[in-house]
Amino acid sequence: MTISYSVARNGSTTCSYNGRALHSRYNPEHEAELFVQTLSVSFRPRAVVVIEPALSYCAPFLRSRFPDACLCAIRVQAALTESDGSWDIVFSLSSPEKKTELAHTLYNHFGEETLSACLSLAWTPAAHAFPELTSAAWSALLAATEKSRTVLYTRSYFASRWLSNAVRYIQSTTTTVGVTPGDTPVVVIASGPSLTGILPLLKKMRQRYFLLAVSSALAPCSTYGIVPDMCIATDGGWWARRHFDRMPVSQMVMALPPEAVYPATQWNDTQLLPLAYGDSLIDTLLHSCGYTPHRAERNGTVSGTAMALACGLTAGPVFLCGLDLAPAAGFQHAQPNALECIHRATDGRLMPKEMRIMRTRFSGAASLALYHDWFSAVPPEITARIYRLRDDHTASAPLGAIRDTDVSFFCHTVRTGGKQMPHITACPPLPDKKTRAARIATFIATAAHTAAWQKEFFPLETVSENRALTETDAAQMHALFIERNKKLCARLQRLISQ
Repeated sequence: MTISYSVARNGSTTCSYNGRALHSRYNPEHEAELFVQTLSVSFRPRAVVVIEPALSYCAPFLRSRFPDACLCAIRVQAALTESDGSWDIVFSLSSPEKKTELAHTLYNHFGEETLSACLSLAWTPAAHAFPELTSAAWSALLAATEKSRTVLYTRSYFASRWLSNAVRYIQSTTTTVGVTPGDTPVVVIASGPSLTGILPLLKKMRQRYFLLAVSSALAPCSTYGIVPDMCIATDGGWWARRHFDRMPVSQMVMALPPEAVYPATQWNDTQLLPLAYGDSLIDTLLHSCGYTPHRAERNGTVSGTAMALACGLTAGPVFLCGLDLAPAAGFQHAQPNALECIHRATDGRLMPKEMRIMRTRFSGAASLALYHDWFSAVPPEITARIYRLRDDHTASAPLGAIRDTDVSFFCHTVRTGGKQMPHITACPPLPDKKTRAARIATFIATAAHTAAWQKEFFPLETVSENRALTETDAAQMHALFIERNKKLCARLQRLISQ
Protein backbone atom coordinates (compact mmCIF):
# COMPACT_ATOMS: atom_id res chain seq x y z
CA MET A 1 0.00 0.00 0.00
CA THR A 2 1.52 3.31 -1.12
CA ILE A 3 0.66 6.93 -1.63
CA SER A 4 -0.38 7.69 -5.20
CA TYR A 5 -0.57 11.15 -6.73
CA SER A 6 -2.81 12.60 -9.44
CA VAL A 7 -3.99 15.95 -10.79
CA ALA A 8 -7.28 17.32 -9.47
CA ARG A 9 -9.91 18.87 -11.75
CA ASN A 10 -8.67 22.40 -10.90
CA GLY A 11 -5.08 21.48 -11.80
CA SER A 12 -3.75 21.05 -8.24
CA THR A 13 -2.00 17.95 -6.99
CA THR A 14 -4.08 15.50 -4.99
CA CYS A 15 -3.27 12.11 -3.52
CA SER A 16 -4.77 8.89 -2.20
CA TYR A 17 -3.72 5.99 -0.01
CA ASN A 18 -4.66 2.46 -1.05
CA GLY A 19 -7.41 3.91 -3.22
CA ARG A 20 -8.78 6.17 -0.44
CA ALA A 21 -8.67 9.87 -1.39
CA LEU A 22 -6.77 12.09 1.03
CA HIS A 23 -7.91 15.29 -0.77
CA SER A 24 -10.67 16.32 -3.11
CA ARG A 25 -10.28 15.15 -6.69
CA TYR A 26 -11.91 18.39 -7.86
CA ASN A 27 -10.65 21.28 -5.75
CA PRO A 28 -8.49 20.39 -2.71
CA GLU A 29 -7.96 24.06 -1.77
CA HIS A 30 -11.71 24.70 -1.53
CA GLU A 31 -12.12 21.54 0.54
CA ALA A 32 -9.43 22.74 2.95
CA GLU A 33 -10.96 26.22 3.15
CA LEU A 34 -14.35 24.76 4.10
CA PHE A 35 -12.66 22.56 6.69
CA VAL A 36 -11.17 25.63 8.39
CA GLN A 37 -14.25 27.84 8.01
CA THR A 38 -16.54 25.31 9.71
CA LEU A 39 -14.35 24.96 12.80
CA SER A 40 -16.17 26.03 15.95
CA VAL A 41 -13.59 27.47 18.34
CA SER A 42 -14.63 29.01 21.66
CA PHE A 43 -11.20 30.33 22.62
CA ARG A 44 -8.16 32.02 21.11
CA PRO A 45 -5.62 29.25 20.41
CA ARG A 46 -1.90 29.72 20.95
CA ALA A 47 -1.17 26.63 18.86
CA VAL A 48 -3.04 24.64 16.23
CA VAL A 49 -2.05 21.00 15.83
CA VAL A 50 -3.29 18.97 12.86
CA ILE A 51 -2.86 15.22 12.77
CA GLU A 52 -1.65 14.11 9.33
CA PRO A 53 -2.69 17.02 7.08
CA ALA A 54 -1.47 15.11 3.98
CA LEU A 55 -0.49 17.76 1.40
CA SER A 56 -1.17 20.60 3.90
CA TYR A 57 -3.78 22.48 1.89
CA CYS A 58 -5.40 23.53 5.18
CA ALA A 59 -2.25 25.28 6.48
CA PRO A 60 -2.63 28.70 4.76
CA PHE A 61 -6.30 28.92 5.74
CA LEU A 62 -5.48 28.06 9.34
CA ARG A 63 -2.76 30.71 9.33
CA SER A 64 -5.20 33.27 7.96
CA ARG A 65 -7.82 32.47 10.61
CA PHE A 66 -5.37 32.10 13.51
CA PRO A 67 -2.49 34.46 12.63
CA ASP A 68 -1.03 34.50 16.16
CA ALA A 69 -1.03 30.73 16.64
CA CYS A 70 1.87 28.32 16.11
CA LEU A 71 0.86 25.91 13.33
CA CYS A 72 1.96 22.32 13.87
CA ALA A 73 1.48 19.02 12.11
CA ILE A 74 1.79 15.46 13.40
CA ARG A 75 2.94 13.24 10.56
CA VAL A 76 1.93 9.60 10.64
CA GLN A 77 3.07 8.92 7.06
CA ALA A 78 6.71 9.57 6.15
CA ALA A 79 5.78 9.68 2.44
CA LEU A 80 3.78 12.90 2.91
CA THR A 81 6.50 15.29 4.01
CA GLU A 82 6.97 17.41 0.88
CA SER A 83 4.66 20.15 2.24
CA ASP A 84 6.20 20.31 5.72
CA GLY A 85 7.44 23.82 5.02
CA SER A 86 3.86 25.04 5.43
CA TRP A 87 4.06 24.42 9.20
CA ASP A 88 5.98 26.09 11.99
CA ILE A 89 6.93 22.69 13.39
CA VAL A 90 6.29 19.08 12.40
CA PHE A 91 6.22 16.09 14.75
CA SER A 92 6.21 12.48 13.61
CA LEU A 93 4.58 9.30 14.86
CA SER A 94 5.89 6.23 13.07
CA SER A 95 4.04 3.61 15.12
CA PRO A 96 1.37 3.48 17.86
CA GLU A 97 4.04 2.28 20.32
CA LYS A 98 5.73 5.70 20.03
CA LYS A 99 2.73 7.62 21.41
CA THR A 100 4.23 8.04 24.91
CA GLU A 101 7.41 9.45 23.41
CA LEU A 102 5.35 11.83 21.28
CA ALA A 103 3.39 12.96 24.35
CA HIS A 104 6.65 13.87 26.12
CA THR A 105 7.92 15.66 23.01
CA LEU A 106 4.74 17.71 22.72
CA TYR A 107 4.81 18.68 26.39
CA ASN A 108 8.50 19.55 26.38
CA HIS A 109 8.11 21.67 23.25
CA PHE A 110 4.94 23.58 24.12
CA GLY A 111 4.76 23.64 27.92
CA GLU A 112 1.58 23.80 29.93
CA GLU A 113 0.45 27.32 28.98
CA THR A 114 0.44 26.65 25.24
CA LEU A 115 -1.04 23.16 25.54
CA SER A 116 -3.86 24.58 27.65
CA ALA A 117 -4.71 26.88 24.75
CA CYS A 118 -4.11 24.39 21.94
CA LEU A 119 -6.59 23.61 19.16
CA SER A 120 -6.16 19.98 18.10
CA LEU A 121 -7.55 18.71 14.80
CA ALA A 122 -7.31 15.74 12.50
CA TRP A 123 -7.52 16.00 8.72
CA THR A 124 -10.63 13.85 8.28
CA PRO A 125 -9.71 11.88 5.11
CA ALA A 126 -6.31 10.97 6.58
CA ALA A 127 -7.93 9.96 9.87
CA HIS A 128 -10.11 7.49 7.95
CA ALA A 129 -7.13 6.20 5.99
CA PHE A 130 -4.83 5.75 9.02
CA PRO A 131 -7.19 5.08 11.94
CA GLU A 132 -4.70 3.31 14.23
CA LEU A 133 -1.98 5.92 13.95
CA THR A 134 -4.49 8.76 14.20
CA SER A 135 -5.90 7.24 17.38
CA ALA A 136 -2.38 6.96 18.81
CA ALA A 137 -1.70 10.61 17.95
CA TRP A 138 -4.91 11.65 19.71
CA SER A 139 -3.81 9.63 22.74
CA ALA A 140 -0.46 11.43 22.77
CA LEU A 141 -2.15 14.82 22.55
CA LEU A 142 -4.55 13.85 25.33
CA ALA A 143 -1.71 12.66 27.57
CA ALA A 144 0.30 15.84 26.97
CA THR A 145 -2.76 18.01 27.61
CA GLU A 146 -3.69 16.17 30.80
CA LYS A 147 -0.15 16.53 32.07
CA SER A 148 -0.19 20.24 31.25
CA ARG A 149 -3.50 20.64 33.06
CA THR A 150 -2.17 18.83 36.13
CA VAL A 151 1.00 20.93 36.19
CA LEU A 152 -0.95 24.13 35.61
CA TYR A 153 -3.38 23.47 38.46
CA THR A 154 -0.48 22.47 40.73
CA ARG A 155 1.33 25.70 39.89
CA SER A 156 -1.82 27.73 40.43
CA TYR A 157 -2.50 26.10 43.79
CA PHE A 158 1.06 26.31 45.08
CA ALA A 159 2.50 29.40 43.32
CA SER A 160 1.73 31.91 46.05
CA ARG A 161 2.77 29.40 48.70
CA TRP A 162 6.09 28.84 46.91
CA LEU A 163 6.72 32.57 46.92
CA SER A 164 5.84 32.81 50.62
CA ASN A 165 8.17 29.89 51.33
CA ALA A 166 10.92 31.69 49.41
CA VAL A 167 10.55 34.80 51.56
CA ARG A 168 10.81 32.71 54.75
CA TYR A 169 13.74 30.78 53.27
CA ILE A 170 15.72 33.95 52.49
CA GLN A 171 14.98 35.50 55.85
CA SER A 172 15.81 32.33 57.83
CA THR A 173 19.02 31.02 56.24
CA THR A 174 22.13 31.21 58.42
CA THR A 175 24.78 29.16 56.55
CA THR A 176 25.09 28.30 52.87
CA VAL A 177 27.52 25.89 51.25
CA GLY A 178 28.56 24.78 47.77
CA VAL A 179 29.63 21.40 46.45
CA THR A 180 32.52 20.25 44.28
CA PRO A 181 31.79 17.08 42.25
CA GLY A 182 33.76 13.86 42.72
CA ASP A 183 33.98 10.49 41.00
CA THR A 184 32.76 8.02 43.64
CA PRO A 185 29.36 6.32 43.29
CA VAL A 186 26.36 8.33 44.48
CA VAL A 187 23.35 6.53 45.95
CA VAL A 188 19.97 8.25 45.73
CA ILE A 189 17.39 7.01 48.25
CA ALA A 190 13.68 7.44 47.51
CA SER A 191 11.00 6.14 49.86
CA GLY A 192 9.34 3.33 47.89
CA PRO A 193 8.50 0.13 49.81
CA SER A 194 11.47 -1.76 48.30
CA LEU A 195 13.87 0.56 50.18
CA THR A 196 13.46 -1.44 53.40
CA GLY A 197 15.07 -4.54 51.89
CA ILE A 198 18.15 -2.67 50.66
CA LEU A 199 18.92 -0.57 53.77
CA PRO A 200 21.01 -3.25 55.58
CA LEU A 201 23.34 -3.45 52.57
CA LEU A 202 23.59 0.35 52.36
CA LYS A 203 24.55 0.48 56.02
CA LYS A 204 27.22 -2.19 55.55
CA MET A 205 28.81 -0.33 52.61
CA ARG A 206 28.14 3.16 53.97
CA GLN A 207 31.70 4.55 53.81
CA ARG A 208 32.16 3.74 50.12
CA TYR A 209 29.63 6.05 48.48
CA PHE A 210 28.01 9.49 48.74
CA LEU A 211 24.42 9.25 49.99
CA LEU A 212 21.71 11.62 48.78
CA ALA A 213 18.28 11.02 50.36
CA VAL A 214 14.91 12.56 49.63
CA SER A 215 13.29 13.91 52.79
CA SER A 216 10.62 11.18 52.99
CA ALA A 217 13.41 8.58 53.25
CA LEU A 218 15.01 10.16 56.34
CA ALA A 219 12.92 8.20 58.84
CA PRO A 220 13.72 4.74 57.34
CA CYS A 221 17.41 5.71 57.20
CA SER A 222 17.35 6.83 60.82
CA THR A 223 15.85 3.49 61.87
CA TYR A 224 18.96 1.76 60.50
CA GLY A 225 21.36 4.35 61.90
CA ILE A 226 22.18 5.71 58.44
CA VAL A 227 22.93 9.44 58.15
CA PRO A 228 22.89 10.76 54.55
CA ASP A 229 25.58 13.12 53.30
CA MET A 230 22.88 15.26 51.76
CA CYS A 231 19.10 15.47 51.90
CA ILE A 232 16.96 17.01 49.18
CA ALA A 233 13.42 18.32 49.54
CA THR A 234 11.37 20.24 46.96
CA ASP A 235 7.79 20.00 48.24
CA GLY A 236 6.10 23.29 49.11
CA GLY A 237 3.20 21.79 51.10
CA TRP A 238 3.09 22.25 54.87
CA TRP A 239 2.91 18.48 55.48
CA ALA A 240 6.42 18.05 54.05
CA ARG A 241 7.89 19.63 57.22
CA ARG A 242 6.99 16.54 59.19
CA HIS A 243 9.70 14.50 57.45
CA PHE A 244 12.31 16.53 59.33
CA ASP A 245 10.90 15.89 62.81
CA ARG A 246 13.61 14.61 65.15
CA MET A 247 15.99 14.04 62.22
CA PRO A 248 19.75 14.86 62.57
CA VAL A 249 19.68 17.67 60.00
CA SER A 250 22.80 19.26 61.49
CA GLN A 251 24.82 16.20 60.38
CA MET A 252 23.98 16.53 56.69
CA VAL A 253 23.73 19.17 53.98
CA MET A 254 20.18 20.23 53.12
CA ALA A 255 19.67 20.81 49.38
CA LEU A 256 16.57 23.00 49.10
CA PRO A 257 15.09 25.30 46.46
CA PRO A 258 13.46 28.46 47.87
CA GLU A 259 9.99 27.06 47.11
CA ALA A 260 10.44 24.13 49.51
CA VAL A 261 8.93 24.16 52.98
CA TYR A 262 11.31 23.69 55.91
CA PRO A 263 10.77 23.85 59.68
CA ALA A 264 11.60 27.26 61.16
CA THR A 265 13.16 25.62 64.21
CA GLN A 266 15.79 23.81 62.11
CA TRP A 267 17.41 26.73 60.27
CA ASN A 268 20.05 27.58 62.89
CA ASP A 269 21.52 24.06 62.62
CA THR A 270 21.26 23.76 58.84
CA GLN A 271 24.00 23.85 56.23
CA LEU A 272 22.05 24.90 53.15
CA LEU A 273 22.92 24.05 49.55
CA PRO A 274 20.61 26.52 47.75
CA LEU A 275 19.05 25.08 44.61
CA ALA A 276 17.72 27.10 41.69
CA TYR A 277 15.84 25.88 38.64
CA GLY A 278 16.82 28.80 36.46
CA ASP A 279 13.28 29.42 35.18
CA SER A 280 11.70 31.55 37.88
CA LEU A 281 11.51 35.07 39.24
CA ILE A 282 12.32 33.48 42.58
CA ASP A 283 15.79 32.71 41.20
CA THR A 284 16.22 36.42 40.50
CA LEU A 285 15.19 37.19 44.07
CA LEU A 286 17.63 34.60 45.38
CA HIS A 287 20.57 36.12 43.50
CA SER A 288 19.62 39.65 44.56
CA CYS A 289 19.83 38.60 48.21
CA GLY A 290 23.39 37.31 47.90
CA TYR A 291 22.86 33.57 47.34
CA THR A 292 25.01 31.47 45.01
CA PRO A 293 22.63 28.66 44.11
CA HIS A 294 23.44 25.25 42.65
CA ARG A 295 21.58 24.57 39.42
CA ALA A 296 18.81 21.96 39.75
CA GLU A 297 16.33 20.39 37.33
CA ARG A 298 12.65 20.97 37.96
CA ASN A 299 10.56 17.77 38.01
CA GLY A 300 7.11 16.69 39.10
CA THR A 301 8.72 14.38 41.64
CA VAL A 302 11.60 15.09 44.01
CA SER A 303 13.21 11.82 42.91
CA GLY A 304 13.67 13.21 39.40
CA THR A 305 15.34 16.35 40.75
CA ALA A 306 17.48 14.17 43.04
CA MET A 307 18.60 11.97 40.15
CA ALA A 308 19.66 14.97 38.08
CA LEU A 309 21.47 16.47 41.09
CA ALA A 310 23.30 13.18 41.73
CA CYS A 311 24.50 13.02 38.12
CA GLY A 312 26.06 16.44 38.62
CA LEU A 313 27.73 15.42 41.89
CA THR A 314 29.83 12.64 40.39
CA ALA A 315 31.47 11.45 37.21
CA GLY A 316 30.88 7.91 38.46
CA PRO A 317 27.77 5.72 38.61
CA VAL A 318 24.49 6.72 40.24
CA PHE A 319 22.34 4.11 42.01
CA LEU A 320 18.64 4.68 42.67
CA CYS A 321 17.06 2.88 45.63
CA GLY A 322 13.40 2.77 46.66
CA LEU A 323 12.30 4.11 43.28
CA ASP A 324 9.41 1.68 42.73
CA LEU A 325 6.94 3.97 40.90
CA ALA A 326 4.21 1.33 41.06
CA PRO A 327 1.34 0.80 43.53
CA ALA A 328 2.25 -1.67 46.28
CA ALA A 329 -0.01 -4.17 48.00
CA GLY A 330 0.48 -2.56 51.42
CA PHE A 331 2.08 0.72 52.46
CA GLN A 332 3.00 2.93 49.53
CA HIS A 333 6.16 4.18 51.29
CA ALA A 334 8.95 2.54 53.23
CA GLN A 335 8.24 2.49 56.95
CA PRO A 336 8.51 4.33 59.23
CA ASN A 337 7.02 7.31 57.43
CA ALA A 338 6.30 10.63 59.10
CA LEU A 339 2.97 11.13 57.36
CA GLU A 340 1.84 7.61 58.25
CA CYS A 341 2.27 8.56 61.90
CA ILE A 342 -0.17 11.43 61.32
CA HIS A 343 -2.72 9.46 59.31
CA ARG A 344 -2.91 6.50 61.67
CA ALA A 345 -4.45 8.79 64.28
CA THR A 346 -7.60 8.90 62.13
CA ASP A 347 -7.98 5.11 61.94
CA GLY A 348 -11.13 3.72 63.51
CA ARG A 349 -13.84 1.13 63.19
CA LEU A 350 -15.57 2.87 60.28
CA MET A 351 -12.31 3.73 58.52
CA PRO A 352 -9.73 1.07 59.47
CA LYS A 353 -6.08 1.23 58.48
CA GLU A 354 -6.52 -1.34 55.70
CA MET A 355 -9.18 0.77 53.98
CA ARG A 356 -7.08 3.91 54.29
CA ILE A 357 -4.05 2.20 52.78
CA MET A 358 -6.14 0.82 49.91
CA ARG A 359 -7.57 4.26 49.15
CA THR A 360 -4.05 5.69 49.13
CA ARG A 361 -2.96 3.01 46.70
CA PHE A 362 -5.64 3.83 44.17
CA SER A 363 -5.59 7.61 44.63
CA GLY A 364 -1.84 7.73 43.98
CA ALA A 365 -1.80 5.43 40.95
CA ALA A 366 -2.22 8.26 38.43
CA SER A 367 0.68 10.27 39.88
CA LEU A 368 2.92 7.20 39.98
CA ALA A 369 2.09 6.48 36.33
CA LEU A 370 3.01 10.06 35.41
CA TYR A 371 6.33 9.85 37.25
CA HIS A 372 7.02 6.41 35.76
CA ASP A 373 6.48 7.76 32.26
CA TRP A 374 8.93 10.59 32.94
CA PHE A 375 11.71 8.28 34.17
CA SER A 376 11.01 5.87 31.30
CA ALA A 377 11.48 8.67 28.78
CA VAL A 378 14.90 9.81 30.05
CA PRO A 379 17.19 9.34 27.01
CA PRO A 380 19.98 6.71 27.03
CA GLU A 381 22.74 9.30 26.83
CA ILE A 382 21.69 10.53 30.28
CA THR A 383 21.01 7.12 31.81
CA ALA A 384 24.30 5.51 30.69
CA ARG A 385 25.66 5.53 34.27
CA ILE A 386 22.36 5.35 36.17
CA TYR A 387 21.16 2.10 37.75
CA ARG A 388 18.20 1.12 39.90
CA LEU A 389 19.26 -1.14 42.76
CA ARG A 390 16.79 -3.68 44.10
CA ASP A 391 17.33 -6.39 46.64
CA ASP A 392 15.20 -8.93 44.75
CA HIS A 393 16.84 -8.31 41.34
CA THR A 394 13.44 -7.62 39.77
CA ALA A 395 11.43 -4.55 38.97
CA SER A 396 7.65 -4.29 39.02
CA ALA A 397 7.81 -1.28 36.71
CA PRO A 398 10.77 -1.14 34.28
CA LEU A 399 12.13 2.36 33.79
CA GLY A 400 13.02 2.56 30.12
CA ALA A 401 16.75 3.04 29.61
CA ILE A 402 17.46 3.01 33.37
CA ARG A 403 18.86 -0.44 34.05
CA ASP A 404 17.95 -2.56 37.06
CA THR A 405 20.89 -4.10 38.81
CA ASP A 406 21.60 -6.44 41.71
CA VAL A 407 23.48 -6.47 44.98
CA SER A 408 26.64 -8.11 43.63
CA PHE A 409 27.07 -5.48 40.91
CA PHE A 410 26.51 -2.69 43.42
CA CYS A 411 29.05 -4.12 45.89
CA HIS A 412 31.68 -4.59 43.19
CA THR A 413 31.12 -1.07 41.85
CA VAL A 414 31.37 0.74 45.19
CA ARG A 415 34.46 -1.27 46.17
CA THR A 416 36.27 -0.43 42.93
CA GLY A 417 34.74 3.03 42.36
CA GLY A 418 36.45 6.40 42.25
CA LYS A 419 38.52 7.94 45.02
CA GLN A 420 37.11 11.47 45.29
CA MET A 421 33.86 12.03 47.19
CA PRO A 422 31.79 15.12 46.35
CA HIS A 423 33.26 17.84 48.55
CA ILE A 424 31.24 20.40 50.50
CA THR A 425 32.69 23.91 50.32
CA ALA A 426 31.99 27.06 52.30
CA CYS A 427 30.26 30.05 50.70
CA PRO A 428 30.76 33.75 51.54
CA PRO A 429 28.50 35.03 54.34
CA LEU A 430 25.07 36.29 53.31
CA PRO A 431 24.01 39.91 53.84
CA ASP A 432 22.42 40.48 57.25
CA LYS A 433 18.71 39.78 57.65
CA LYS A 434 17.74 43.46 57.59
CA THR A 435 19.47 43.93 54.23
CA ARG A 436 17.85 40.81 52.84
CA ALA A 437 14.41 41.98 53.99
CA ALA A 438 14.94 45.33 52.25
CA ARG A 439 15.95 43.59 49.01
CA ILE A 440 12.88 41.36 49.14
CA ALA A 441 10.65 44.41 49.54
CA THR A 442 12.36 46.14 46.61
CA PHE A 443 11.98 43.05 44.44
CA ILE A 444 8.25 42.79 45.16
CA ALA A 445 7.65 46.48 44.51
CA THR A 446 9.48 46.21 41.17
CA ALA A 447 8.14 42.89 39.89
CA ALA A 448 4.60 42.58 41.30
CA HIS A 449 2.84 44.28 38.41
CA THR A 450 4.77 42.79 35.51
CA ALA A 451 3.54 40.26 32.99
CA ALA A 452 6.24 37.81 34.11
CA TRP A 453 4.91 37.99 37.70
CA GLN A 454 1.35 37.34 36.54
CA LYS A 455 2.43 34.41 34.38
CA GLU A 456 4.44 32.75 37.14
CA PHE A 457 2.28 33.27 40.21
CA PHE A 458 -1.17 33.44 38.60
CA PRO A 459 -0.91 30.92 35.74
CA LEU A 460 -4.61 30.05 35.49
CA GLU A 461 -5.63 33.70 35.31
CA THR A 462 -2.94 34.27 32.68
CA VAL A 463 -4.04 31.33 30.53
CA SER A 464 -7.70 32.35 30.83
CA GLU A 465 -6.86 35.93 29.85
CA ASN A 466 -4.82 34.81 26.84
CA ARG A 467 -7.54 32.38 25.71
CA ALA A 468 -10.31 34.99 25.90
CA LEU A 469 -12.00 35.73 22.58
CA THR A 470 -13.25 39.21 23.52
CA GLU A 471 -11.58 42.19 25.15
CA THR A 472 -14.34 42.22 27.78
CA ASP A 473 -13.57 38.66 28.89
CA ALA A 474 -9.85 39.41 28.95
CA ALA A 475 -10.43 42.54 31.05
CA GLN A 476 -12.48 40.56 33.56
CA MET A 477 -9.70 38.00 34.00
CA HIS A 478 -7.11 40.75 34.38
CA ALA A 479 -9.24 42.41 37.05
CA LEU A 480 -9.36 39.08 38.90
CA PHE A 481 -5.57 38.92 38.75
CA ILE A 482 -5.24 42.44 40.17
CA GLU A 483 -7.56 41.62 43.08
CA ARG A 484 -5.74 38.40 43.99
CA ASN A 485 -2.34 39.99 43.49
CA LYS A 486 -3.15 42.68 46.06
CA LYS A 487 -3.88 39.98 48.64
CA LEU A 488 -0.64 38.14 47.82
CA CYS A 489 1.48 41.30 48.11
CA ALA A 490 -0.14 42.16 51.42
CA ARG A 491 0.65 38.69 52.76
CA LEU A 492 4.27 38.98 51.61
CA GLN A 493 4.63 42.35 53.32
CA ARG A 494 3.44 40.81 56.57
CA LEU A 495 6.05 38.05 56.22
CA ILE A 496 8.83 40.58 55.59
CA SER A 497 7.88 42.58 58.65
CA GLN A 498 7.96 39.57 60.99
